[in-house]
Amino acid sequence: MSAGALRARLRDVPVRRSRVRLVITLACTFVVGCFAACEQTPSQSALIRVPGLPVPTEPSTTEPPPPPVRVEPFRRTIIGTVREANGGAIAGVEIVGSPIWEDRQTATTASDGSFRIGQTVYERLSFAKQNYRHAYWQMPPNTNFADVQTVAVRMQRNILLAAGSSLSSEITADDVTFTGGYPFGDEGQSYECSPCKLIDISRAGHGATLRLSWSGSVPLALWAGDTQSWDGPYVRVVGRPDASELVGSTTSPIDAVLVGLDPGTGVTLGKRVTFKLTVTRP
Repeated sequence: MSAGALRARLRDVPVRRSRVRLVITLACTFVVGCFAACEQTPSQSALIRVPGLPVPTEPSTTEPPPPPVRVEPFRRTIIGTVREANGGAIAGVEIVGSPIWEDRQTATTASDGSFRIGQTVYERLSFAKQNYRHAYWQMPPNTNFADVQTVAVRMQRNILLAAGSSLSSEITADDVTFTGGYPFGDEGQSYECSPCKLIDISRAGHGATLRLSWSGSVPLALWAGDTQSWDGPYVRVVGRPDASELVGSTTSPIDAVLVGLDPGTGVTLGKRVTFKLTVTRP
């Protein structure tokens, strides 16, 4: 090889080495880029960002929570009639139900005394009309909510007796039942008068003497109390089987009297019993 050719080859050696280093650098850069791309999440590696265009996003894999389930309370239908004890239908009776934690429904008896309350959660109804005693209905225990509740309610007319006078009336099997603790019984000890009449008397502020007489062999009972006092004493007298009269008295104020049968005696009413009640001041 001539000296000129050798010098030409020696000049080409640095150029070839530079090209080799460039190729190696590019290869390393490519490998590092591929490795970094593999480390990215699929959504990151799949996105191609083009200047000036919005960046697309993949749909989220997290499902939204289901909407809350609204559980409707059990509903029932109540139908019935209201009539006067020993009498006919009562129209215009206002009916109020409880519990009242939802929108309250209003109901009034029709001309034939009928009423209907649908889609309700009521468990207790009260019945009110001017000149009549309030009446109540309680849903029986273990009642199927799907069953239609049929109610037959009797209401008693108000009876007023002035102290110092007498009243004549009668007890029949169609008279209503009065039960509870106040004002004709002690706390924790209830009373029951059934069948019964509730009689209001003009307030005897210093007590009164109560004389009750009746016809027939069925003994009547008498309760007297003060509806204006929660803890006032009361009067309870039960007639003897062989008697037709009883007397009760108190020095405490009273304003109401019950006359009827005490079921605790085991006596039942076969036919109507006429009675006379006299209230005198002591």
